[in-house]
Amino acid sequence: MVAGLFIGAGILHVGLMIVGGARSGFESTLRVIAYSTGSTSIFQVVPVIGSIVGGIWGLVIEIMGLAKVNNITYFRAAVAVFLPLLVCCSCIGIVAAIMIPMILKTMNGP
Repeated sequence: MVAGLFIGAGILHVGLMIVGGARSGFESTLRVIAYSTGSTSIFQVVPVIGSIVGGIWGLVIEIMGLAKVNNITYFRAAVAVFLPLLVCCSCIGIVAAIMIPMILKTMNGP
């Protein structure tokens, strides 16, 4: 779990650097991630909806914490938080756009 926190904070810090908001350093980013993860884990005790509410509240705390710690706008912090997801989905879309025609071609035969 500790390794996951460090990796997640590293990815998020790179996102902050891209949007020009990494003003307080990696340690501050790690503290915000640790707090947002730890403080929302109490929601896990509620079946089904607890993880959904905890996940959404964790994102809200993360965005607010990053904005406050780095002295940036909430919009920049939100972009930094969602940037890894956007990059990942874009890569999956590109791979799918390349692979689907090749798969359809092999299914139809030569």
